[in-house]
Amino acid sequence: MQGMNWQLKENVNHFGTQKTVDLKRLMEVIRESTYQGYLSIEALGPGDPFEKVSGFLTRVKAVLQTEGMA
Repeated sequence: MQGMNWQLKENVNHFGTQKTVDLKRLMEVIRESTYQGYLSIEALGPGDPFEKVSGFLTRVKAVLQTEGMA
C-alpha cells in the first residue's frame, strides 16, 4: 500500500515569482491518479486568513463541480 495525500495551494513559487495554481489542470492530474482521499487547502500570504481560505475554497469547489468531481 502506498501512502499519498494532496495539499492544494493557492499559489506556488515559480523561479522566485508567486503564480496562481491552475486548479483545472490540477484536478485533471488528481482524477488521473485515482486518488480517493481528502484535499486539504492552503492559502498563505498577506490578508485575513479566514477570508483567503474561504475565497480559495469557493474556487476549489467551483472547479470540482465543473470537472464533475463534486
